[in-house]
Amino acid sequence: MTRGMPFDWKSYFVLAQYLAESVPPGCSPEAAKRSAISRAYYAAFGEARRYAEARLGFQRRGQVEDHRRLRECFVQKGGKWKEVAMDLNRLRRLRNACDYEDKVSDLSSTTRFALQMAARLMQSCR
Repeated sequence: MTRGMPFDWKSYFVLAQYLAESVPPGCSPEAAKRSAISRAYYAAFGEARRYAEARLGFQRRGQVEDHRRLRECFVQKGGKWKEVAMDLNRLRRLRNACDYEDKVSDLSSTTRFALQMAARLMQSCR
């Protein structure tokens, strides 16, 4: 891993937007949309984690359980943060479906929904 400037998680969101509307050469439209949803989740997760570390006392462990622990951190803070936790969980479920399931229903609408949710979540964590 290289040291330097922290990764800009919002760049994953830009990539997600591109993949939602464009199909790279040699790629299927389905693969592009599935990848858009996956990148939207990681953009939102990265921004939310950075916010929670800086302002809410969250400490990552560098393990898969950090995804669950981050959501729990937001739930414990209450108020609008419960909605952030729910959005993170919804996005995670969509990402899991896109990354692991053979069939994802209504992929175009699901992609638009995931991008809207990720944008809202990232806005909340500014």
